[in-house]
Amino acid sequence: MAREKDILCIFVNRSHFIVQLECFFHDERFLYFVSEFVPGGELFQRIQLSEDRRLSISNAQFYFAQLVTVVEEMHCRGVIHRDLKPENVVIGKDGYIKLIDFGFSKMVGNEKTAKTHTTLGTPEYMCPECIQAVGHSKPVDLWCLGVLLFEMIAGHVPFYKEDPFETYQMILKLEYEFPSFLWMAVSAKDLISLFLVLNPHDRIDDFLAIKGHAFFFGVDWVGIEEKTVEVPSENLPEIKADDPGSNFLTVPEETEVFAEVDESVDRKVFKAFSANN
Repeated sequence: MAREKDILCIFVNRSHFIVQLECFFHDERFLYFVSEFVPGGELFQRIQLSEDRRLSISNAQFYFAQLVTVVEEMHCRGVIHRDLKPENVVIGKDGYIKLIDFGFSKMVGNEKTAKTHTTLGTPEYMCPECIQAVGHSKPVDLWCLGVLLFEMIAGHVPFYKEDPFETYQMILKLEYEFPSFLWMAVSAKDLISLFLVLNPHDRIDDFLAIKGHAFFFGVDWVGIEEKTVEVPSENLPEIKADDPGSNFLTVPEETEVFAEVDESVDRKVFKAFSANN
């Protein structure tokens, strides 16, 4: 939790595409985060509610350009996310994305040889080096980008079995197939194949090359980074004034009480931006 707080503080007022930490505080037992409210729901829902439960190439291009931008921002500051997936991407009221949930993120720095060895992540999105526990670094997020783009345009992840260990075997064998209806999406398939490479050193990691790929033909990168590209009307979420959280999936109420907050505890409140001043 403390590491997540430190990383979120790095990006306060420094990224359009990372959820902004407003403040944090703690009592004797817990550390609490207060972040901006992003009311448009998850990218996962956007995919599932689209026609045929997959995004059009133009919509996938719009969202994926932002994901490439935010991963580049993180990597430039030596941060890896390690849990990139549609459930951790939410849509703002302006139609642009925000990356959330930095619980698995870590500072690895910018040394080429820097590695971390903790095995974690969501099975369907885990890279081969995480599964094999041989150490990983920034290429872990590049692998996840490949899985994400595949899911956006195909409507499902490339590697999945009910048994996670069978999923891992699929990943280690690079065992996946593009659906037949994607025969026209040649550039998308090529970009995915550049991310889904078993050897992390061979994964495409040059962001100039990524942005110059044919899949992004016509993308105004400056406009994306400055959020001046006009968002298609169908990508603007409907925000209900009387129910601003309606775009999020309903979570069943827990019958078990996990913790009670002791209001008598003297809490210290910190403004997130103070870490940058």
